[in-house]
Amino acid sequence: MVVDQVRSCQRQSSSKGSCSGRVSSSGRIRAASPWLRAAVFGGGMHLDVLFASQLVGIFSRLQRSRDLVWLDSAGSPAHAFNSWLLSHGWTRTAEWKWNHGDTGLRLDLTTAGDAGQRQHVVRDAWRAWCLRRHMASDRRDNQLDCFDGGGYFRRIDWNATRLFAASCSAARTLVCGATFSPAALGGRVATYPSTACIWDNCTELGTFDHVAWECVHRPRFVPKPAEFLSSRYGWVVTNQSVDIALVQSWLIEVQQSIWTAVYQ
Repeated sequence: MVVDQVRSCQRQSSSKGSCSGRVSSSGRIRAASPWLRAAVFGGGMHLDVLFASQLVGIFSRLQRSRDLVWLDSAGSPAHAFNSWLLSHGWTRTAEWKWNHGDTGLRLDLTTAGDAGQRQHVVRDAWRAWCLRRHMASDRRDNQLDCFDGGGYFRRIDWNATRLFAASCSAARTLVCGATFSPAALGGRVATYPSTACIWDNCTELGTFDHVAWECVHRPRFVPKPAEFLSSRYGWVVTNQSVDIALVQSWLIEVQQSIWTAVYQ
């Protein structure tokens, strides 16, 4: 029975490509980073992570009646779960024990534990893996700083970030990394054949950082967050030194101003 459940999970996980296609054709923002979007919105529904979280639930239920038996042969539940974890940034330290390097999270299935808490650990590590995939891409905004040194990944407030994304179309564009500055557009839009900044009296190159945080002609001077995920995408990070609501309001104004300047 357990093997049948594993195979069902594997079939779901292998369907993630077709799922992405449906997402793309469903009217969502095509220019968004699929990995940023997955990190923010996919923890509870993306088929890739559902495979692992369902297995954690299966193992946790089994532990209520007996100890888990480690059998790492191909086709076994342990092998399927271990293979998935290893391919998503985990390291196995012992039978039924794993560590996740980027987040410092640990998963220990040697004793009975709460299934929900374990599934939360798997989802959180998966979000970090998604951000790593974004960083490995060739996108211009791939230099994330949430894992460096005293990285702040564990301080990301996913619920608050999703609430911000749901507030308006400009916010969702920002959160998913779908913003295109004049510099990124490269003057290829007929209504704005220029790479210059959008603010009046400025002829500097209109990169996002310049438009939002550097231009001396911008209409408001809001303190820039130290965290790139906040200054670029408006993501919420706890214990910040800035007013994130003010930052988000400003970024929405920037995004709407870019749309007005480029596409009016």
